[in-house]
Amino acid sequence: EELGGASLHAKVSGCVDHFATSEKEAFEYIRNAISTLNYVLPVEESPEFDNPLYGDDDLLGLAPQDYSYTLHIKLILSRIIDGSRFQEFKANYGITLVTGFAYIEGSVCSSEYFM
Repeated sequence: EELGGASLHAKVSGCVDHFATSEKEAFEYIRNAISTLNYVLPVEESPEFDNPLYGDDDLLGLAPQDYSYTLHIKLILSRIIDGSRFQEFKANYGITLVTGFAYIEGSVCSSEYFM
């Protein structure tokens, strides 16, 4: 760790996306990453998508009345992405950053654009 172990690169340098504490956890991260590859099934095989677990009716109500308070982006994401499932990466790097993959109406998306 003193010479630059996994913790340093996950939390400080940001050179790694995930920090796994076991082989099983590492394989789960790999499976999740592969699931976000932009492979599009033929139209007749396109999967149906799950509705978000939370309705979008209260999106405006989530906004803080006082700008000295922050709103966690995951509250918004849980109301717009399929099944409210968000695959976060670099969770330990930069407390003000939220990065990851999700599906919206069956299409994979990341960053601020659809892939």
